Amino acid sequence: MKEPTQAWLARGGRAPPEHEPPRFMSVATAAAQLMEVEEARQREGRPCGAYDAATVVVGLARLGAGAGQAIVAAPLSAMAAADLGPPLHCLVIPARELTDVEADALGAFA
Repeated sequence: MKEPTQAWLARGGRAPPEHEPPRFMSVATAAAQLMEVEEARQREGRPCGAYDAATVVVGLARLGAGAGQAIVAAPLSAMAAADLGPPLHCLVIPARELTDVEADALGAFA
């Protein structure tokens, strides 16, 4: 993540931009931000509809790292509180309509 500093924002965002030190985003942060976006859109009367708090998503962490990897499927609202450990993380939002094979694979991690 590359975010502007609070001090830079407080000054009105004048150039040159100042950024916080780089850091990895967790699946919990990503899920929480997605829910915030959808809630803001709903308050404005323009819901996205691509996902909601009940949408089942998949959180992946450290794939290929052997015993340290994590794969979790849960509703977006639950993923916002999930702790998958240290980085690297990936959040997958599956299609609303899954094939039987996809549904079985997703069910194995839910």
